[in-house]
Amino acid sequence: MSQNPKDRLVLCDRPEITFANGHALFATESRGEIRDGTTRDGQPRMAAYDAGAAVLLDASGNLLAGPIDIDGAELLATAIIEGKDRALTEPGAALRLAIAYLAFLQGAAALLGGKSDG
Repeated sequence: MSQNPKDRLVLCDRPEITFANGHALFATESRGEIRDGTTRDGQPRMAAYDAGAAVLLDASGNLLAGPIDIDGAELLATAIIEGKDRALTEPGAALRLAIAYLAFLQGAAALLGGKSDG
């Protein structure tokens, strides 16, 4: 039986945006790490995120995408622009970039934290 990864996230009480289809954009309240796929050798690929990372839930509260913070969005966008195959073909890449973009429009300081390297 698989567990909803959303259950391991600490999210803000209210969504930043709720969409017509019931999907909602939330922010994480704390930093953490979540499984983000599998490496080439079959090991879990973990992705760290800061407080304020963007998360998209469906109307039932299931995790659809994220968490992604500003550093993760920058890494993903760079990998896509550089033509890295795994970034180009990853099924959730477009959705993760979309929620990062919408979160940025809502206010990077409030929802996406800030760049950790200055």
